[in-house]
Amino acid sequence: MPEDKPRRFVYYVPKLQACTAAKARELGLAYAVDAGAAVETRGVTRGPCGQGPGLLVGLGGASATQLVLDEDAQTWLGERRPGAGGAPRYWVGVSRAAPPRPQDLARATLLGTYSAELGDGNRWTVPTARAWPEGTPLPKTRAVDDQGEIARRPKPEYDALRLAADEVWDAAEHGTPVDDVREWEIAVTALSTNYRVSHTEVDLLGLLDEPGEGQTTRISGLMAIAWALIDFPSWPQDADQAQEDSEASDG
Repeated sequence: MPEDKPRRFVYYVPKLQACTAAKARELGLAYAVDAGAAVETRGVTRGPCGQGPGLLVGLGGASATQLVLDEDAQTWLGERRPGAGGAPRYWVGVSRAAPPRPQDLARATLLGTYSAELGDGNRWTVPTARAWPEGTPLPKTRAVDDQGEIARRPKPEYDALRLAADEVWDAAEHGTPVDDVREWEIAVTALSTNYRVSHTEVDLLGLLDEPGEGQTTRISGLMAIAWALIDFPSWPQDADQAQEDSEASDG
């Protein structure tokens, strides 16, 4: 049985002649850099989507042999930034026959116990940033507060994730919608916590799909991520009443 090799994205940066991990971060690719892996590069005289000379870049453990530009077998997409225009700083390519799977993009530690089936048909682990009825299961550090007490504080690298969870929690509690751009950003923030992806890769893989009308076997990718983010399966059926009862008993 042939070895199941890790699948990777290929990045193209126009006009670039060399790339280090620091340069990749400068270009907005910090999420894809693996501190323990080398950055592979290959110069090309023609880029994807009609672009000129530049550099193919392999991040996240991509090997030199994976730095291939073949638009007949790949799909390429310029950098996507929700709510913002402008020329892409880089392009991302993916094999149509063998796109990356969750196990190919996973970070060393996956946070969360929920998994969601997304638009590619795979199950992705989604972090929970706020638990019912209160608190967060995210990693914490211990510190001495102003009163000399030992406090457990969520690690600052998860601040964006916690803020996203607060937005989803408030929306679920009050029945208020989250606008499309922010909804997308929240989902990508959650996924990028556990995987080397951002907006462009999520778009390329088609992860945030919406099942058609009458297809009730699966909820949308966006909703599945939001539910995991706020531990929604643990909420009682009548969450409002449960919250009132909890507040009354605390009083």
